[in-house]
Formats: sequence, C-alpha cells, structure tokens
Amino acid sequence: MKTILVICTGNVCRSPVVEALLKNRLASHNMGDWNIHSAGTQVKSSVPASVFSVEVIAEVENIDITPHRSKPVSAEMVDEADLVLCMAARHTTALNEAFPSGSQKVFLLSEMSNETRFDVVDPFGKDKIAYQNMVQTVTEMVDSGLHRIMEFVKRAP
Repeated sequence: MKTILVICTGNVCRSPVVEALLKNRLASHNMGDWNIHSAGTQVKSSVPASVFSVEVIAEVENIDITPHRSKPVSAEMVDEADLVLCMAARHTTALNEAFPSGSQKVFLLSEMSNETRFDVVDPFGKDKIAYQNMVQTVTEMVDSGLHRIMEFVKRAP
C-alpha cells in the first residue's frame, strides 16, 4: 500500500490539515486506499487537532478532523512511507538527522507544489486568521502539487 507521512512540529495544526486534504484529494482520484497519516517532531501524544484547525478546515473544505490525535514521528513511520512531506525546513533537517536512511523521500510540501522552497507558517497560539491563512496556503500547495505527489509515490519502490 502506498503511504504518505505528513510532518509538522506538534501534529495539531498544519499536518492534520494536510493529511485530511491529501486523503480528500486522493480519494477523488480513485486513490483512497493510500495510507495518509501525520506525526510531529515535538509532540505531546494523543492531543486533538487545534480548535481553529478543526473549525477552518470544516468551514473551507467540509472536512472533519476531530478524530485526529497527535503522535510523534518514528523510524518505523519514515521507513514505511513512500513520501514524507514536511511543513518546514527544520522538520526535514530533524528527520534527515534522526533517520538518514529515509532522506531520499523527505521533502518540504512547498517543493511538491512549486520551485520555491518555503516553510508553512505555524499558526499555533495565534488567532483564527492565522489558521485561515495556513489552510489557504496548504490547500493551494496540495492542489498545485498533487500530480507531482502522486507521481513520486507511484514511482516509489
């Protein structure tokens, strides 16, 4: 089974939203059987998605992420993934240092959507507008990068 792992810091704001968007978009391309999950580099386990992430993704995409619970990234997750999408360069650095054998499949989400590498701003602790901006940014990235994401995963061994 093809697997995509989405990484952010706490696994409560950005990565649960991107996980949900990817599941939604892939299902519409008849790839709903792919395993899409998320984790964080600095996580308190079993924390629900942030209130504003839940609200905004429901308002914008009609997607429910209330079942989400945070989890820390592990070597097993990285090993099993065909593609690891990170929200910030510090996440790619942390994963490449901790799990060097997976470095060939670790990318920034921005690398899949355009030529410019940039971090998705973490809205944690900020107002709802910051979350709306984050959801808009990652939605645009997922939509513009979906073909490249699918092709990368399909080619994975």
